Amino acid sequence: MKPLAVRPIRTGYVLELWVGENTAPMSILDFHAAGFSKVLAEATARSFVALQGGNAVESQNANWRLVRSFGNFLSKEYGYIKKFPADCLKRFGKYLEATGKSLTTTGAAYNAAYRTLNWLLRNIPEVIDRNIRLERGQAASLAKSSPKTRKNPPDAEVLAQILACCYADIEASEAARVKFRLLPLSEEPILIADVLLSLLGAGGGMLATAEQLKQAPKQYSLKKAINECGGLREIYSKYYLSIEDVFPYYLAILVQASANPQSLRLADMDCIMPVPFRDDLERFVWVKPRSRRLQIPEFHKDKKWSAPNIARMLLNQNLELRHLAVPAYSDALFICRTVSMKVTVPSWQEIHNCLIAFRKKHNLPHFDLSDLRRSGAILHHKAGRSIASAQQRLQHKSPKVTQNYTSLSDRTTDHQSQIRKFQGIMVQEAQKFNSGEKAVTPKYTNSWSSAETLFGFGCKDPLAGIAEGSRPGVACPKFNQCSGCSGAIVVVDDPVCVAKLVAASRHLDAERNRAVKEGWSKRFDALYQPTMDILRNDILPAVSKPVLNKALALGAPPLPRLE
Repeated sequence: MKPLAVRPIRTGYVLELWVGENTAPMSILDFHAAGFSKVLAEATARSFVALQGGNAVESQNANWRLVRSFGNFLSKEYGYIKKFPADCLKRFGKYLEATGKSLTTTGAAYNAAYRTLNWLLRNIPEVIDRNIRLERGQAASLAKSSPKTRKNPPDAEVLAQILACCYADIEASEAARVKFRLLPLSEEPILIADVLLSLLGAGGGMLATAEQLKQAPKQYSLKKAINECGGLREIYSKYYLSIEDVFPYYLAILVQASANPQSLRLADMDCIMPVPFRDDLERFVWVKPRSRRLQIPEFHKDKKWSAPNIARMLLNQNLELRHLAVPAYSDALFICRTVSMKVTVPSWQEIHNCLIAFRKKHNLPHFDLSDLRRSGAILHHKAGRSIASAQQRLQHKSPKVTQNYTSLSDRTTDHQSQIRKFQGIMVQEAQKFNSGEKAVTPKYTNSWSSAETLFGFGCKDPLAGIAEGSRPGVACPKFNQCSGCSGAIVVVDDPVCVAKLVAASRHLDAERNRAVKEGWSKRFDALYQPTMDILRNDILPAVSKPVLNKALALGAPPLPRLE
């Protein structure tokens, strides 16, 4: 997103929110129309610029709605006054409590009014009664201090229901638009068909806008026919992609990608990328502004309802709208005709309204959009049997961040089972030694075990299908990712095992230098750098010095030249 600017226009009480070099503002905020008198509107606009000018557009719009509710209250209770009364904040608090809305909503509105009045009292005191007392108030304090119980996110069954509903809505909306567009070709005398033909003619192949209709012949009769068909807004919603139509695409991708709902809403149309060296996979990508990282979850190409294929369907549906989009969102993925008849990305509030309608329509249990990211984290954690699987899906730099979404406690049973299994193996080996079996001096041979991986990691069962992307009964293809697999066996007290890992670390270091000289360092970093980092930072530092000395004396196993 380009930098944001707030500009006063026409008068001091109307603000424009601009992004970058766009030819039109993102939002226009009229404080006088919100209920403030002209004097108070100008002062409140100044406080808004000071308090919110550095925030994102969505944050500014959210705060604007809260300030507007305060202005509406003032106009109803006091009229267009020239000073904020001494009891206005206290009465506003009682007014909010009487609305019956949640503490979070009323507290946010109260705090917005409090911040505004507090800033004005310090900077423009002449617009406030000098006897005013600013108190946080009960509604705001309760909203801030009341504990929030963290409900369980949707499980796999509910997610499957959500996706099924999304797919059904997508197919139904596409079929309805096709049927509606074929009406002008119908031979039956249908009023809406004639209206569509007139609108397409006035708009030069596209549905005419309100401005183009003013130039159309027989303007009055056409407007009358449009009103009989439900109005221009209704016709547009059936002919072009509407907010209600685009929401199932958004929700389906959100569920599949375990994405952050705010950042996904602003995904670009160039959101599909190939996966290096994998012809069967592709990535759905978008930028997460808060972490300044590219999100790159992978999906199978041959699945009809994979996230990239859903994006392709959406791009095909809103293709003809793209040249009408507002400049800030001309390259966005989720553009559609909004309630204001503009072609843009739905606002966060509009997305939330669609979610409520979607849950009600399909009789789904209550869930929030943010819950879906937690669901994805928990399911990947369980399926991968490691926090690393959830970390990879959520694209977190540290597993500590991932644990905020899925704690390690939900895997306690599996972890304890794995520990007991390997303890049993250790006890069996110790019993063999105590039974008098002849110890074998460890020596390297050219014949490696079938469960021994490229860089010296042991694997309990390479056919178990533990690693992501592998299948039970088929040899694991993730030979270069064993360092992060829950099935890897690393015995740091075994000189033979340590010797292999030391050799692998040195070999990777040498190959990294060669990759830099030969110009394929990016490929090396993508395939081998994670293994190299885990060897150096996590595994080898845990090896004791006596074991390391024995391992170095054993020599190095042969390792292949990396391509």
